[in-house]
Amino acid sequence: MEEFLPLQKGIIYGPVLSRRLGRSLGINILSPYRKICSFDCIYCQYGRTTMHTSQPPAEAFPSRREILREVEKALFLHKHLDHLTFSGNGEPTLHPEFEQIAKEVRNLRNQYRPEVRIALFTNSTTLENESVRKAIGYIDSPIFKLDAGDQEMFEKIDRPIDGIRIEKIIEQLSIQTLITIQSLFLAGEMEENNNPHFQAWLGAIQKIKPKTIQVYSCDWSIPSLGVEKLPINKLSRIADSIRDKYSCNVEIY
Repeated sequence: MEEFLPLQKGIIYGPVLSRRLGRSLGINILSPYRKICSFDCIYCQYGRTTMHTSQPPAEAFPSRREILREVEKALFLHKHLDHLTFSGNGEPTLHPEFEQIAKEVRNLRNQYRPEVRIALFTNSTTLENESVRKAIGYIDSPIFKLDAGDQEMFEKIDRPIDGIRIEKIIEQLSIQTLITIQSLFLAGEMEENNNPHFQAWLGAIQKIKPKTIQVYSCDWSIPSLGVEKLPINKLSRIADSIRDKYSCNVEIY
């Protein structure tokens, strides 16, 4: 029996000590009752996606007013923060008002806590949306997921909704500049340097030319789903393979 983390029950959660972002205060702009995402990743800490879509109804989300009220309160309450982070119960950029929310959260940050940076964890599927691209301009540290470089492995690991093509995601990521890519590796084909799936991922990295790649694995294994955590020595080997080919910063978590 697998044990997953419970969904975040509010808009603000934490602060948590993040491996990547230090003392991070989470902003969950998704529903507290269901996971809303265009992916259903086999390794997700929140378990299965219950609203598996790229076009969720507006009523599935908290309102912009609610979100901004909670962020403003949190900026008063929490004095020692490194990041405000859009994350939570699914894909935050699916919120229909994400652009305006990102802009106004930035305004609140500038007003009350200008030393705190704003981060975003995104699965990269909404970059064709002009409004999302504008919103990313208000984010100091956008972190884009890329777990695979070919459609077969993409569907196996991230389980996207029908119609999402990895080639389109790679194309949109290649337009961004100086970006951070986060890639999760599991035991199996993607850990083998000479495997075609790993080589396809390396080819995608060559097209995207990120400034930084964050390499990590899941926090636990889920045997029934074929999910096996990679130990740090194997992640280090993957990082070395990347550094051998590309001149970018590679971080291991």
